[in-house]
Amino acid sequence: MGDGVRWPKPPVEGQTWRKDSKKKCEFHRDIGHNTEDCYTLRREIKRLDLPVVTFDEGDTYDEQEHHDALIITLSMANCTVRKVLVDTGSSVNLIMLKTIENMGFSEKDLLKKTIPLVGFSGETANSLGKIVIPTYVGGLNKQIRYLVIDGSSTYKVILGRPWLHKMKAVPSTYHQCIKFPTPW
Repeated sequence: MGDGVRWPKPPVEGQTWRKDSKKKCEFHRDIGHNTEDCYTLRREIKRLDLPVVTFDEGDTYDEQEHHDALIITLSMANCTVRKVLVDTGSSVNLIMLKTIENMGFSEKDLLKKTIPLVGFSGETANSLGKIVIPTYVGGLNKQIRYLVIDGSSTYKVILGRPWLHKMKAVPSTYHQCIKFPTPW
């Protein structure tokens, strides 16, 4: 069960005098009740019962070998936004000024906060500010904070680790898809 399990304390020597020796709990490693009747084990299993996200060959977009980036389409503020890069190496979520303008926002809607951004080759650029936009994907709708930059890019939005973590998303560039641990 791993490190996330809250293992019970080991039985104390000499305290087995009131316990039924015919019943043994493998979870507690002690006698007194059966494993299948163990309330503590059931509670621990329920606590750890999280959806599991897996990928298989049926999830592949194309069976040919590729080295493509993961590009998706999102619904943001009731607008369909294409050319969205999912970048697991980015520590921020970015959106281009032109993209928010096309969505009906303006610079007046930004929380003015200049944040220096450092690119792959060490170049720096400053953000124009922040904006929070409702973002819908995978059956989940979350308020996501983006830094707005004024510049040209192949992508309209770059989703970094903050988005992935908030959405609990699991991306796969090999399969060219993202999965979410949802109950349905």
